[in-house]
This record gives sequence, C-alpha cells and structure tokens, in this order.
Amino acid sequence: NIRTIPEQAFFQCSNLEEITLPMNIESIGSFALGSTKIKKVRIPNNVTNVYYTAFDGSPIEAFEVGGANVNYLVKNGVLISSNGTLIKYPEGKSDATYTTDPVITGLGQWSIKGTKLISLIIGDNVVSHGDRSISDNKLLTTIKLGASISPTNLAMHITRNDSLADIHV
Repeated sequence: NIRTIPEQAFFQCSNLEEITLPMNIESIGSFALGSTKIKKVRIPNNVTNVYYTAFDGSPIEAFEVGGANVNYLVKNGVLISSNGTLIKYPEGKSDATYTTDPVITGLGQWSIKGTKLISLIIGDNVVSHGDRSISDNKLLTTIKLGASISPTNLAMHITRNDSLADIHV
C-alpha cells in the first residue's frame, strides 16, 4: 500500500546497492535514494513525481522507466519528464561528453549535477533551465550552449564547476 518513497527514506544508507521499487509507487521524495551505492533505478509505471534531489549523491549509471509510464522516459540512461525536462543525468554514468537529446526542451533543477562529464553540449531545442541546473561537476571543462537557451540568470544556474574553462554561446 506504499504510494510514496518519502523524503530521505534511504538517504545516506551507504551500503544500499540495490532497490526494487513497488509497482504502485507514485512519488519519489527529496533525497529518498540519495547518497547510496545504487547504480541502476527502474522507475515504475505509476510514478507521476520524482523530486529533483531524489537520487542526489548516488552513483547511478542509468535509469530505466516502465514501458507504460506516461510521465517519464529514458534516453541513453538519462531521466526525462514527458514534457521534455531533463530530470537527472546519472551521476555514475561514465560518458565524458553528453549532447542533450532532441526531446529535451528544458534543464531541471540540479539535473546535471555531480557527473563525470568533461564536455556538455546543450541542443538548440533547450529553451529553459532550472536553478543550479549544471552544478558541482568537478571534471566539466566545456559547455556549448544551444541557440535557443536564454542567457537570463544563466550564471546562477552554472555553479561550482571547478574545472570549467570554456563556455561557448
């Protein structure tokens, strides 16, 4: 009968490597699976809400989504909402470069945070960005911004990327 994985439910369970979410789960709360050792998460069909920090600090390599989920999709392991917002780039994904998928029209809050990326290419179809959408990426050196993204307040959304040397507008 559990419908929600509540805020911080498994936060800092430092030995937790695997979890099977019940099929009836509808919501995953803030830091619910944060700072664990989980490497793969399957989002069940009924999930309608994933809080932007739900997986923060966990070395997830790829997301999966139930085939009948109409609220979320996965492209190359990246979790995206059905409205085109990038929800979470997996922190444990080993790719050095990421180009946003054409279905992505916005970057969600903390969506590209703590990754192993060196280069990030934001496509021309991305028009919006949430608070600190690109932050805390220690290896990120280059960001290429698409033609459609608004520069308004962009500086506050690209934060604490210690190695960042080039931003191409």
